[in-house]
This record gives sequence, structure tokens and C-alpha cells, in this order.
Amino acid sequence: MLHSAFSHSGQKCSATSLLLLEAEVYDDPHFKRLLVDAVQSLPVGAAWDLPSRVGPLIRPPSGDLLRGLTTLEPGESWAVEPRPSADNASLWSPGVKWDVAPGSFTHLTELFGPVLGVMRFTSLREAIALVNATGYGLTSGLESLDEREQEEWRENIRAGNLYLNRPTTGAVVLRQPFGGMGKSCFGPGMKAGGPITSRNSSLHRPRQRAGRRADRQPRLRDLHARLTAVEIDAPPGEVARLLTALASYDRCAREEFHREHDHFRLLGQDNVRRYVPFREVRVRVHPADSVFELFARVCAARPPLAACS
Repeated sequence: MLHSAFSHSGQKCSATSLLLLEAEVYDDPHFKRLLVDAVQSLPVGAAWDLPSRVGPLIRPPSGDLLRGLTTLEPGESWAVEPRPSADNASLWSPGVKWDVAPGSFTHLTELFGPVLGVMRFTSLREAIALVNATGYGLTSGLESLDEREQEEWRENIRAGNLYLNRPTTGAVVLRQPFGGMGKSCFGPGMKAGGPITSRNSSLHRPRQRAGRRADRQPRLRDLHARLTAVEIDAPPGEVARLLTALASYDRCAREEFHREHDHFRLLGQDNVRRYVPFREVRVRVHPADSVFELFARVCAARPPLAACS
């Protein structure tokens, strides 16, 4: 946890800035003393000083970060109060805020610096709701050996990178593709460092090529018969083009998007890549859109056989 919160002075985009503790742990004074001692023991100093664990910020703090480092919200207290260096305006010792309240500034604001907010919860469902309420969703971590808790968290937390019983920083290209949800989503939603990153529409120009005929594929044969039986005002070859696209979507769904992947299969560490569907998708249409564009957009957003049946 200390590594996730304070390495690189908490400036990594996936750094832990909010720590939620179960009531039994939060209320234990011994745990709090251990946490305080561990944070205060982190060496603070120049980046070229090898013993340093917390180095300077990229610039003197301002705005939200300065407020987070210097101001307590109602009900909060300092478990460890951060201190600026007398010689370097960009260098601060790490701080820990206790009794962070739901809906407060510390709860809902991303603070890219050496300050950690600590909150109390009584059930995992409550903890998941508190995390999801922030609106951000780049990374989330859980420390638990209970497989039921792991499953509940995995299926309900809204974040792009989920870390179980390990730090929340240090993603490796391909092994842990990087991207987020909510206000932490970027671009068209492709996760950087993954096997389909290069398919991002901003990085290439897709061209259609001849594929297996849809009417010869058992999974699409019935759909092909129904579509060709409908009178559609479309240019010659438009329906055939659409069916070729649906065959491609169907193959990609089965081989990539509807499966979980662990390419590396490391001993002692699982690295699962999966795709979580949006609950709702809004498709914008225009009078100038072709039959292919209308059908293809809808079918690309859902399993093609279900979307077009």
C-alpha cells in the first residue's frame, strides 16, 4: 500500500490516493500506529539521493493538490501531516488524512501527490459504492483472500485495471493493458499496451477484404436467409457486404471479446484481460447513413446474432 500511495510522490496516474479500511481494521489503534510509523519512516529527499523513497513533485503543488496537502475537511484529522521542505518548494513529506467522509473533497477528488485519504466501511458492498461514487475508474485494488469477496468486487467495481493482493502501480505492456472507466477513460476506449491497440481507428485505416461467405457459416446461415428475404432499399452488394461484416464481428466476439485471456500464465500471478460490455449504448444515425452503416453500428456494439435476429 505504501508503494502504491507514495512511490513517485504519489504522482503516478494509478497511485492509491484513497484507502478504504474495514471497520475492524480501521478501529484498531495498533493498525493505525503501524501505518503511521510506516509512513513516517519513508525517507524523503532528492531524486539523486539513493535512499530516498519519496522525491520531489514535478512542480510546487497548487490548486486541488495544495488544498489536499494543507487543508482538512470537516471531521478529518491528520494521522500524518505532510510537511514542505524548507529548501525545495516541490518536496513534501507524505501525509495521511483520517476520518475522510463520504462526499467530501478528499473522497471525490483525485490528488496526484503524497497524500492519502483513509475511509471506514462496514461491508464490501458499501466500500464498492464509495469507490464508484468518485466517478473515476482507472485502477482499483483489493486485499482479500476470500474468493466470494474477490468475485463480488471484480464484478461490481468500475475501474479499468483491477489489482488483487498486489500494488496498484507498475502495469506491464501487454501483460496488463492500461485504461480506465468513467472520468478515467481516454480516447475511443482502447486500452494502451493491449493486443488490439493498433486497431484503434485513429491509428489505421481499415479496409474490407473478402472473407468466408456468411451463408456457408452455420452460425450465420439462418440470419443470411432472413436478411436476403427482406426487401431492403440498398445498392447491389450492400447486404452481402453487411453479412461479411457480421461474420467478422461474430468471429472477433467469440475469439477475443467474449473470452478471458491470460497470455503469460505466470506461476503465482494471474494476468487476466477481459472485456466488460456497456450496460447501454447509444447509436447516432443520420439521414445520409447507408443500410450497411446503420446495421453495422448496431451489430458491432452487440453480439451480431443477438442484435440482428
